[in-house]
Amino acid sequence: MQRPTLVPVSKEDRDPFMEMATTYFKEAVPGFEPDDDFRQFFFDGMFKPNIFCDWVVRDGKRLGFVIFGIEDHLFLPRKTGFFYAFYIVPESRRGSLATLVMQDCCRILDAFHPSKIQLEVIEGNEEANQIWTWMGFRRVSSKYYLLDRKF
Repeated sequence: MQRPTLVPVSKEDRDPFMEMATTYFKEAVPGFEPDDDFRQFFFDGMFKPNIFCDWVVRDGKRLGFVIFGIEDHLFLPRKTGFFYAFYIVPESRRGSLATLVMQDCCRILDAFHPSKIQLEVIEGNEEANQIWTWMGFRRVSSKYYLLDRKF
């Protein structure tokens, strides 16, 4: 089996990418149903400077995708690397595929000399927590959202 490669998602990949992205969000967020803005803007919104949206490909087969990039720090003259989304199809999750892909992505981000690399893991995703911890990431905060405004 060959090493996975990162292949840029192209504008012509809209339908297969949106299908896989919808699967990712439905798996990650119980009850997720794509809203009109997701269907209309999500795909085109990825094609911005310093954002990488790549297929994870091995042996000619698309096994997932990763969206990552570099952002300017809000207040300081620094760069921050971000992982926005990372998905591997269920049948390819065992083995070292995710680790190899993330190592490649981190090497790409390192070329921008970020002061740190951030990511979010959805509450309860212990498999992802294990991978990230093994790779050297550590939990430094929790993130909260106000979804239902009761005031």
